[in-house]
Amino acid sequence: MLPPRTLDIECKALLFALEGVRRLISAHPPIREGAPMQIREQELWACALWVETHQGDQGPDYIGEQVTRLALEGDAAGVATWRAIADRYDALQQRSANA
Repeated sequence: MLPPRTLDIECKALLFALEGVRRLISAHPPIREGAPMQIREQELWACALWVETHQGDQGPDYIGEQVTRLALEGDAAGVATWRAIADRYDALQQRSANA
């Protein structure tokens, strides 16, 4: 188990990241309304942020792998979801480039 100080720092970092997602959601209109798989806008942004945080510059490759895998499995809803995540990931990257 992590020391309390480390947990406190990690919690603050997560809250900071979630606040950034909240601001992006409020500033960015929904991209694909009526997608086959009903997933909340906040969840799409959270997934995009996860990809940005954990995959870094390899994010587009990771997203492409997910889309390809799901397409081969015949999961059209999964493909649509990952494409929606890709749109949000691109928005995050544009924000970072403009900062």
